[in-house]
Amino acid sequence: MSSVDSRISIRSFRDGDEIAAARLFDESLAGFVGAAPTTPDSWRRQHQVSWRSPVLGEDPDCFRVAERAGEVIGYMVVECPCRFEPDLAVIQELCVADGEDADQAARLLVSAAEQLATGRGVAAIVLHLSHEHGLSHRLAAAAGYGPPEAGTGVFMAAITNLPTFLEEIEEELTNRLLASKVSDWQGVVHLVSGDQSAKLLLADRRVRVMERDDGPAFSVEISPEVLAPLLFGRTSVREAFLQDRLSLSVRDDPAALAVLDALLPRVPIYLPMSQWW
Repeated sequence: MSSVDSRISIRSFRDGDEIAAARLFDESLAGFVGAAPTTPDSWRRQHQVSWRSPVLGEDPDCFRVAERAGEVIGYMVVECPCRFEPDLAVIQELCVADGEDADQAARLLVSAAEQLATGRGVAAIVLHLSHEHGLSHRLAAAAGYGPPEAGTGVFMAAITNLPTFLEEIEEELTNRLLASKVSDWQGVVHLVSGDQSAKLLLADRRVRVMERDDGPAFSVEISPEVLAPLLFGRTSVREAFLQDRLSLSVRDDPAALAVLDALLPRVPIYLPMSQWW
């Protein structure tokens, strides 16, 4: 990590910062599974009622902002001390704007958390951030921390209506297709999992759930136990394929796997503690 940029200053939260915080939260976690998008009002509200996060109105020093030339370029939320483990401080959110000084801003924010913990007699700090986030890993390594916590518990989700679920994410599927090398591929993909099935029409660089019963270009059989992890990005198409939990009707067609890879990539996960229930 390069030397600290003296143009970046750190201060406690003040009214109005929720506007930048909500924007930074959504920008930093774009493409992640788990974190719900925020607005300034919802961001502020989730830090006023959460049972696992510091309360904004009671302890504004637990909310630190990185500022450069009057512009908010990052923020951090640290519970100090943790109400369930008073010897710990927990950094729960760390969002900074992309740029050459992103790592510097993040390090200054963590330094502010360390100073707060020292002043309050807290013995240790835990990074409860996404273990799949590049900035978190770089920061942890540069500051002498262990890797960010992977989180506890298990991934729990079930798909009870496959066509409806796919309709809800049509826009995201289209964006993934457009960003891929197979954006011009056209055809029908028939997804089958247990007694559920749905067909996706890929045409004119768009993805839509089909209502008519046209024949598929290829069909995909997905084991029910891997359906939710696959659609939520917790496993990849190729992992499921190699584990015999996914099969194709056209095993010798490399375009089939490429299309599925584009539509259903593995994506990082992060559930901030302020959104726990």
